[in-house]
Amino acid sequence: MRALREAGLPFDTVGGTSMGAIIAACVAMGWDDDEIERRIRKAFVESNPLGDYVLPVVGLVRGRRVEDRLAEHFGDTLIEDLGAPFFCVSTDLVAGAARVHRAGLLRHALRATISLPGILPPVLEGNHSLLVDGAVVKNFPVDIMKDMHRGPIVGVDVAVREGIDPEDFRDPPGFMGWVAAHGFQSAPPIASL
Repeated sequence: MRALREAGLPFDTVGGTSMGAIIAACVAMGWDDDEIERRIRKAFVESNPLGDYVLPVVGLVRGRRVEDRLAEHFGDTLIEDLGAPFFCVSTDLVAGAARVHRAGLLRHALRATISLPGILPPVLEGNHSLLVDGAVVKNFPVDIMKDMHRGPIVGVDVAVREGIDPEDFRDPPGFMGWVAAHGFQSAPPIASL
């Protein structure tokens, strides 16, 4: 975002999936680059929001810490009240389709779009929707932006495509076996997954 602002590009509409949605929400809130960096660092780096581990039933963590961080930084802001038009994308596992969030409680939409399956519990919406990370079905939602906004669109894709090796998933060793074979410099396959 800092580089785009330094290049003089205006933001008419912002949106994204997963962590990209969090950053887009920060921009839509009207925060400058330093404020975004401070808040993201506090919420996702310094505070270990995924540290409320449980014996997994629906996720490795309870998700309460993540919800607390989202409430702390985004409060009760509604998407429709943001300073810039905003959307984010989650995946509805029941419908097997992308869900585009354009209205409602911002932190609820953000919680859905970052709910990594198996890590964070999914977000229940109504009686028939189970929402998880939008990247499951739509990792780069420039088509949604195109449908919403007329004019130039800038997309930033930070996914590492070369990082997944199918052989890493064939009879994988336990954590200590992985460390013995690869050391601590190489992330285990769960990181790329």
